Parts: sequence; structure tokens; C-alpha cells
Amino acid sequence: MSDVLPLQPGDPGRLGDHVLEGRLGEGRRGVVFRGVADGPPVAVKLLHTRLGGDPGARAEFLREALAARGLPGTRVARPLSADVAGDWPYVVSELVAGPSLQQMIVATGRGDRATVERLAVGIALGLATLHKAGVAHLDLRPSNVIITPDGPVLTDVGVARALAAGGVPADPGIPSFQAPEQLTGAGVGPGTDLWAWGAVIAAAASGKPPFGEDRADAVAARVTSSEPELHKLPDSVRDLVIMALSKDPFRRPTAETVLQTLLRRGLDLPAAQQAEAEALLAAPVPADPWSSLPPAQPSTDVRTSTGSFAAIPAAGPIGVPTPPPPPIPPADSGDPFAGPYLPPAPERSDWPMAAPAGALPALPEPAAAIAPPPSLAQPQAATALWERPPASPPAGGTSIPAPARAAVALFERGPSKKVGALALVAVVGIVVLTLALASNGGDKTPAAQDGASTPATPSAAFSGTWEGMATNQSGARFSIRVTFNGEGRATAKLGVGSCVGKLTKTGGEGGALNMSFKRTSGQCTPGTVTMTDKGDGGLQYLWEMKPGSGRRYEALLKRP
Repeated sequence: MSDVLPLQPGDPGRLGDHVLEGRLGEGRRGVVFRGVADGPPVAVKLLHTRLGGDPGARAEFLREALAARGLPGTRVARPLSADVAGDWPYVVSELVAGPSLQQMIVATGRGDRATVERLAVGIALGLATLHKAGVAHLDLRPSNVIITPDGPVLTDVGVARALAAGGVPADPGIPSFQAPEQLTGAGVGPGTDLWAWGAVIAAAASGKPPFGEDRADAVAARVTSSEPELHKLPDSVRDLVIMALSKDPFRRPTAETVLQTLLRRGLDLPAAQQAEAEALLAAPVPADPWSSLPPAQPSTDVRTSTGSFAAIPAAGPIGVPTPPPPPIPPADSGDPFAGPYLPPAPERSDWPMAAPAGALPALPEPAAAIAPPPSLAQPQAATALWERPPASPPAGGTSIPAPARAAVALFERGPSKKVGALALVAVVGIVVLTLALASNGGDKTPAAQDGASTPATPSAAFSGTWEGMATNQSGARFSIRVTFNGEGRATAKLGVGSCVGKLTKTGGEGGALNMSFKRTSGQCTPGTVTMTDKGDGGLQYLWEMKPGSGRRYEALLKRP
């Protein structure tokens, strides 16, 4: 981001107090200008969107855009100010001179072992700095990582959250570096950043994204249902990247866990980076993550780079591990997020923070075949996405350790639940179900096992079309539409996750109907459905992953 190009026709000459000297670059979200005022040069990003003239949207945009202002350390380009010019929002941040990681990958291909290790530590350090202060990046990708002599620096911090808080529809983004929960609209949190960390490190090691380069829809399908290509990763980071790229956010480590584990492995790091990482891990987590953030102060100089991958000192040849890739836990056969989920935002006092450094679990040293620790590999231990797990495990289950809970705890900020909902990178799906009533050889009710037959004609309520709003176990709401369509086959289609499934009657009589739901394709969660005629013109719809599992959603449906 060091070359300055002339302004183009239509570009503003000034934004706020800053005179714009030229263009530094342009991406899908906006144009970045080099700006000058009283202090050193800054980066001014004018976004390609409008806030609609809503004063409330402007206030929320500014609050989120400046959430990372005044952060400590050198691994994050801190925002300095933000405003709206003629309904067009812009953010002023520290100017970090140097090429992006994306430019380095295009110019030189894959990085060697030492480069990948330094990138892994530096980016994890930036994320740990953000997460410790209660901020999630949510748009980490190679073009948002600037290479400097002292290590990588994260840019565009807070922009994704600021736009969402301002009521701007979610940006489809680049699926290669988006977590499954972003693509399915299931909610976001700090674990979303860890997924992106894993994808970025894998791209730096191989020269291409871990889920390939193709049409956006094809890449998105691989992200949600296939395993990544990781065979060129150095052994020193492989196990951490595997866990970070888990489809289930409850299996991903925290940024501090990644950082602490990498430091334990004795990597050859620049002294300044090593010292900064150790200081962050030793620092206590503030009770209120925002109380310790000082007012923004412009930096006194501009960080520079030599403009090559070698700007991160290399020490050693390209490391291509000879052992076969370690086993990757298979994705669940259905949607790991138990249906569409939009988490509500807690009050500020409820923001969960990462566990102190001393409480972080030690991850295994790299080996030829490394699987995630058992405590992070129990699918039944995870509740709905970003929901706080129970303090004690269910009978016969496996508890999630506190640091693992911190990795995936709800990370929504803000003084109101309304703002938190706006801040989601999510798409609310409409569930369209086409059901048919048919007996089959599946599970039978006790009455059926004793020889009693299920009534051929259930309640007249189980016909036609029904609509309503479903609510899951965490209080998230989404629309649902149910259509009964004669006897025989049953099909279920969800508007998110490209889910296609099969519903089959398993029992029930009179005013109740029991059905099984099995995934055919896409991101679905198999489970059981119970529908009950309320007798007052309403139909109760209940989905459960397993009876008593706690993972459920239900709706009171009405005829349209």
C-alpha cells in the first residue's frame, strides 16, 4: 500500500480534515486514499455504500468503526477517526506502507517455512490483540494483511462490523476466506477470525487458497462440505491450521491458544515480534475490555517495507513435510449449526473474553499425524453456534474446557440486541418444506410395534400451507413455511445452506404427527420433527436434533 496513484475524476479532494493526495488502492468495499492533515500521512477508506441518511445508522457505524481505536501493539492498523460525507461513510486509519500478502503471493508464490511461521505468529498476535479487547475482524484475507520488516499488520479492522451495524446488507465477500457460518448465515464470532487465520496461512504456504480457485458458488460449496488442501503446510503449524479450519467453530482454538502454542515451539522469530507476543499473553484480561482503551493518537511515523516476501526475514529452505497429512475430523453429515441461527447481542457486561494466558491448554507438539485433542473433537459437546455451553456436561457427555468455550463464545457487541442483530454477517433464510404423509419401514411407535395401526387420516390440520416464525434454543428467530402435499414422498428445502432433505412419517395419531428428517444434499441437520394441531387454528412445529439434546427450534404456524 505504498504506491500513490493520481486521483480519478469524481474522487473527492478532501474528506473531513484530511486532504487526499492520491489513491493507494481499491477493493470491493471501497477506495483507499493517502490523506494528510496536521500529523503524519494516514489511510482514508471511502466505502462503496450509503447509510440511507439514518442518524441512528450513522451513530452505530461510527461506534463500530472506532471500536479498535487505541489498541496496543503493532500488529493492527488502528482506526483513528471515522465520519460520513454526504451519506458516504469513511474510516481514517494508520498508514502501513508495504505490499499486501496477496501481492506477495501473486508475485512470488508460496512462502518458505520461516516466512509461513512468522506470518502465523504475527497474524495470530494481531487477532489476539483484537479479541482481548472485545473486537472481531470478520474480514481477514491476504489483501488485508500488509507485510512490513517487523511482521504482518492487519488492516480494515472494524469495517465489516461497522457496515453491518449501520444497517448495510451483508457483503457476500470472498468465500475462500470466509468461515462456513458466514456463508450459511449462522452467525459470527472470534472463531470466525480463526477460520480465516487458517485459510490465510494455508494460502501463504501453498500459493493458493485451501479450497481452490473457482466460481464463488463452487468455492463456497467446498468450504461448507469438503476438506482443505493442506499438504504444503510446515509441520510446525499444520495441526493448528487443521483445528482452525474445523467446520464446527467449537473445535477451533482461540487466537491466544494458537499464539502460545507457536511460541512454545521455539520458532525463529524476530525479537520484537517475540517480545510483543509474550507481553500480550502475560497481560491480564480487563473486566471491561473497553475501559482500558485510550483515545486515539496518530502514530509518529509510517511503517515501511522493502516490498518483498523477504521483508519477513527468512531462515531456512522451503519446508514441504514428507509425512502424509494428519487426519482431519470429518464434517458432520448435516449442518453443524443446528439450523439457521442469529445470536442476540448481550449487554456489555456480558461480553465473554479469551481466557488468561495461564489458563490456556497446551496443544500437542507437531508430529507426523496429529488429531485435535479429544476435548475439542466431541461433536455432541457443542451447543448451537456461539451459544454459551452449559457449565456442566449432559449425562454421559463430554464437557468443553473453558478456553474452548472462550474460542466460540458469542462475540456480539453493543448496547442493544437490535444493534447486535444488525451487526451479523448473516442471511435469514426462509424454510420451505413440502411434506407428504406416508408410512414406511422406519422407526415405529410403541403402538405400532404392538400391532396397532397408525390412523390413515390424521388431523385435517396436516394439509395445505402454514407459515410462521421459528425460534431456536438461543432465542434467534427465522421465518418458516410448511406445505403439506398429499400422500407419499416428502421433501424439505432450506433457503440457507442449499439444504435438500427428506421427511418421512414415523408415527403419531389424531392431532400429532411425528416425522424423521434426513439430509439429501447441502447443509442440513438430520433430526426429528413433531407437529401438533393446537385446535385453535394454529400448528405447533418442533425440530430436534435428538430428543433431549437441547438443540431445537419451534414455531407456531398459521395459515397465510
